[in-house]
Amino acid sequence: MSVEIQELSTRMPVPAEMLEYVKKFVPRYRQLGIRYFRDLPPARKEEMMRNIPDYVSEEFAEIRQRLSDLVQDREAAGEVSNNQFKPIPGVLVEQTTGTSGMPGRFPKTNAERTRLAMGIWKYRRKIDPGVSPDKFLPFVHLPFGQKEDPRIHGSDVVEIRAVYDEAVRKQVRWLHAQPRMVCGHIKRFNEAGYPRMPGFIRVCETTSETLSPVEKQTVADYFDCKLLNQFGCIETWAFGYDETGTGEMDVLTDNVFLELLNPETYEPITRIGETGLLALTSLHLRLLPIVRYLNGDRAEWTLAGERVKLRLHQDRQINMLLLNGKLVPGAEVVRVWLNIAFIRMGYLQMEFIQFVQTAEFEITVRIGACAKGPKLWAEIQKVVAETTTTTGAIHLVYEEVSAEGIAQELKRKKYLFVSRLNPI
Repeated sequence: MSVEIQELSTRMPVPAEMLEYVKKFVPRYRQLGIRYFRDLPPARKEEMMRNIPDYVSEEFAEIRQRLSDLVQDREAAGEVSNNQFKPIPGVLVEQTTGTSGMPGRFPKTNAERTRLAMGIWKYRRKIDPGVSPDKFLPFVHLPFGQKEDPRIHGSDVVEIRAVYDEAVRKQVRWLHAQPRMVCGHIKRFNEAGYPRMPGFIRVCETTSETLSPVEKQTVADYFDCKLLNQFGCIETWAFGYDETGTGEMDVLTDNVFLELLNPETYEPITRIGETGLLALTSLHLRLLPIVRYLNGDRAEWTLAGERVKLRLHQDRQINMLLLNGKLVPGAEVVRVWLNIAFIRMGYLQMEFIQFVQTAEFEITVRIGACAKGPKLWAEIQKVVAETTTTTGAIHLVYEEVSAEGIAQELKRKKYLFVSRLNPI
């Protein structure tokens, strides 16, 4: 074992407590007779969503069937807020958008969410001891029941600026937002002749998208603040932070145990620079434990000074969307479309979705045959028609993938967005 990995394992020891818990309480793992953590088979979203009863802890056996019905969309979700819903007292279910090819529903107890939040806030206070929830302005990842301020998505620069002016009066210290949104606001402010806002916030915590060097410079110059790029997923919440803007992150070890696995053998990678599959284990989730969960990301360990960090791989050219003559990460764009569509129409049980760009202004949307597929298609059409991200209107083509063909499609499919262009 290399010196670098020894240093990492000291900071992030194998979660023996989680191994003992799933062996005792989770049917999927109890029946395997596993002795060592690394013998636990990696978990995937599609397997978990199809077999929820096997993955729900016996400590919550009384709600197992209800959770299964909710995940499989056999029961109405009830009150929905920010892609979350509260179907059972003390439990909140969060919905993913389907980056891996199918959406999912992941329940967490209120106590589990509190512990996850504590890990994140512990990190934030290490960066800025003065930050607190009342000094924190989120544009995304809103708590259940909190309404999104419609002004941040509007076209009226006066109303957008008013959001920031109100935050100044409230002495907000942190902004939590997608970098593209913040940079879009700054562009409008500059065009309207508004002055810069140095000192408005101490930290801009970007999330949901990769922070490009241009975006980093734009935000840092306008607000004269520190930038952090938060990495995470719905299943485990935040799992890492990039404090330097280099794309290299520190793992949020208070919340997760993180591994890189060889794509063929699933053996842990112990060498710097070797690409592997990201496998996440949440240290706090017990209702539906997330153990060695493959979230679809690829990454490598890097060495910064004497400290091991993680670098997520950017999309390859096959995953780049040609937009206004430039190549941009396609999944980041279509994920936003899906988020908006799901917020409007709610969850649906769907095993497969993929966006395929076939011409500069044409994208085929491939959706697995399901009851609500046509409704999702209609919502996506509306969302794309409303966007102003392209110089020309994008034409969408609908392709239904038959139930018989879904299994084969999932077997060979790796990405939410795929380009079939050969851009010059």
